[in-house]
Amino acid sequence: MGSTSSKSVEKRLLKIRRLLKRKKPDFLRFDTHKRKKLDEVWRRPRGPGSKQRKREKSVTPLPEVGYRAPKKVRGLHPSGLEEVLVYNPENLDGLNPKQHIIKIASSVGRKKKVEIVEKALELGLRISNLKKPKEFLEEVKKKMELKRRVKEAEAKEVKGKETQEEQKEKKESEKKGEEVKKTEEKEKKEERKK
Repeated sequence: MGSTSSKSVEKRLLKIRRLLKRKKPDFLRFDTHKRKKLDEVWRRPRGPGSKQRKREKSVTPLPEVGYRAPKKVRGLHPSGLEEVLVYNPENLDGLNPKQHIIKIASSVGRKKKVEIVEKALELGLRISNLKKPKEFLEEVKKKMELKRRVKEAEAKEVKGKETQEEQKEKKESEKKGEEVKKTEEKEKKEERKK
């Protein structure tokens, strides 16, 4: 009975957080749109005549505690699950599909990403930064298969070229051998004549 009420409380808090986020302004550095060298990243205004520091009406507001999300749902995924950043398939061990949702790190390569997605599907975990994991797997496997075939074809071409080169070398060496034999025979005939 306690778990259902906590779920309803969590849902209510997630709804509140969503509404708060809708109203929350983008906190940009003052006059960032006027000066190219200023980044948009928030910096607290410290000037003695700053309108933003004085909180005048027409200026964007300063960040305050009141804009924060409720403590119980702070840092959670919009679905209400705890988001876990994953770098390799071993990171999935011990994760509960009812409590966790995974996010694959951007630095992960294609092969490892495929392994992570396969393991996540086995465990029944949702992936927040991948909409259709099954389609992704099929697409990537097709690409990998195509790449493998192309590599094999290139290897065969290279082998074919090598065999052609070897055949040319053999013919050239045979020609040289024949020429050497002819010159030796001529020399022997000349010696016999003498």
